[in-house]
Amino acid sequence: MFSTVAAGSGKLSANDAFILVLQRVGVLGDVATFDENLAAQPGFRRFA
Repeated sequence: MFSTVAAGSGKLSANDAFILVLQRVGVLGDVATFDENLAAQPGFRRFA
């Protein structure tokens, strides 16, 4: 998770990084968010 925070160039909170990691390992599906920094991360999936 710390590498995900670092790869986010300081734009991700720990909670956002945790959501992203859970998506990448297949625990979470698409997420509704208004956080553009999170939505801009490679591999992040959100509801359209």
